Amino acid sequence: MKNMQPGLWTSVLAILFAASFLLFLPGCQSPLDSQDNAPGIGSGRGTLSLTIGRQDMERTVMPTWPEDFVGFKLEFFACPDTDNEDFYEIWGGDSNTGRVELNAGSWDLHVTAFLAGTIGGGLSREAAWGYLPMIDVPSGWGVVGNIELRPIARENSHGTFGWEIGYPENIVYAHVEIWRVDLYGVPEDYYYYSRGLPVTNAGGTLDGSHDLPAGRYFVVFMLTNNQGKSAQLSASLHVYQHLKSIFDEEFRPEHFPVSLLDLILDAWNGTGWNLVDEGITAGHFSFLGIKGVNDDNFTGLVEQFNLLTTVATVPSDEDELKALVDAALIGMAIADGHFADTHFEGKHYAEEALALLVQNGTEIEFDWTDNSATVSIGVFQVVATFKLDQ
Repeated sequence: MKNMQPGLWTSVLAILFAASFLLFLPGCQSPLDSQDNAPGIGSGRGTLSLTIGRQDMERTVMPTWPEDFVGFKLEFFACPDTDNEDFYEIWGGDSNTGRVELNAGSWDLHVTAFLAGTIGGGLSREAAWGYLPMIDVPSGWGVVGNIELRPIARENSHGTFGWEIGYPENIVYAHVEIWRVDLYGVPEDYYYYSRGLPVTNAGGTLDGSHDLPAGRYFVVFMLTNNQGKSAQLSASLHVYQHLKSIFDEEFRPEHFPVSLLDLILDAWNGTGWNLVDEGITAGHFSFLGIKGVNDDNFTGLVEQFNLLTTVATVPSDEDELKALVDAALIGMAIADGHFADTHFEGKHYAEEALALLVQNGTEIEFDWTDNSATVSIGVFQVVATFKLDQ
């Protein structure tokens, strides 16, 4: 779909529109299956027992609904003439269920829900709507229906976007971006941008709100900690008139990216390396660009890490970690007896042989005592004994 051409988009959209239109055509065939006898209803009359529900809004940031609407307006349109309202009823907001007596026949129903606030004693502040088409009411019988409410978004109407964002300690910077998006959810332009949202070093909650025209948006919150690492939370946002959409989320320490280097260095527990227990593999070193580590020698390298590392020599950056790997490679070769029975014509040749083991360019130095050399690779040291012919 990412490479779909404009002409193909047009065709697909036309098909989708046609399919959607057909779903809502007033074909006057009832979608309601549940029926019961309606005693007391005269010939030519029936009943609709209706429950008004709310749309499932878990997929995106959408309005929080009030506990109760102040009222509902039910407008009935007789099929097939669904352009002209035949009659309406007003329900109080204290109940979202009720029973309506209707002439036998087919009906379309439009429901509008209202928030508190009146003009001239009537209902105002429309907040949500619902549509139930093709209700077939048999004579002397009742049908049972459910109608799902959806928030209203109209031109020149406004709603509110609010946020309650928890965050951990050591956060030094925060900002929010709100982008207006097109029909397909693609950001078009900034609508609102705020740098420097107030944060405290001890952690806490960012809360605030902003009035927005009704419509669709994409919102991004970005936080940065005192180590310069940033994390962001984002979501699609729908804003509807008279209603408030709340983004209630929490940044946690794990949201802030940890580099491969940090993952490896954090495996030092103060007395030894927990590389295997922490799930570190040879691949972590390879992806970091450190050479000489593979699945075959990884266990031996970890053993050398523990032998070579002291509290004073724990690596703190990538160069020092490379030095540890190079020292471990030399340490493994010496421990395996690789040089024990090898004769070298002189110290120079022994030094060249060890230097070939260095894979990451670490400087290597030798301090000889007779046939033994203390080999320094960065801050790490190993002792090697050679058979020298001279």
